[in-house]
Amino acid sequence: MVALGVDDGCVGVGRIVRSFGLVHAPHVKIINSLVVPQEGQYLKLECMSKGNPSPDPVMWTKDGGELPDLDRMIVEGRELTFTSLNKTDNGTYRCEASNHLGTSSAEYVLYVYDVPTTLPPSTTLPLHPIPPDPTAQLGTHDPTVTGNRDPNAIGQHGTDHALIGGVVAVVVFVTLCLIIVLGRYLARHKGKTTVDQTSQGSWSNRSMSYLSH
Repeated sequence: MVALGVDDGCVGVGRIVRSFGLVHAPHVKIINSLVVPQEGQYLKLECMSKGNPSPDPVMWTKDGGELPDLDRMIVEGRELTFTSLNKTDNGTYRCEASNHLGTSSAEYVLYVYDVPTTLPPSTTLPLHPIPPDPTAQLGTHDPTVTGNRDPNAIGQHGTDHALIGGVVAVVVFVTLCLIIVLGRYLARHKGKTTVDQTSQGSWSNRSMSYLSH
């Protein structure tokens, strides 16, 4: 804006000031709403243009041609909006504005990145490698080695223990019976021997008494 003052030098006459606006060609730049665009996201590109006189409505192009997908690429005034980004949107987008003094344009290179996936937790390798299990290579399944117990193993061990306990009980019972029978036999045999010795002593005494008479 330039202000010009005119003074005619006459007393009592005020100073006349008139302003004249400077005209110039437009200047354009693009402002994006996302720093790292990813698939499925919403993106807005705004074409900022300044000029005098004001530029005509801006024009958007992709890779030197028209916008390919107007269902997802919506142009409203100076804004270009992507409702849901995908890989086909990759390319160079150009915004152009002009007035009767000239034309200006700006470009924006769009690259749509993949959505980051959750990485698995990192595993730390042991300092000393563990040798492979030979039973695992042979396809055998040992519950005591792998830590996985066979549900039928508990029942089998319980049955074996019960059987062994029953056999031991029978052996103990038979042993006790034999000890009792043997004790009774020895007691009877000892008593019979004592009676025989007593009888023999009495007979000898009688014989001696008879001979003395």
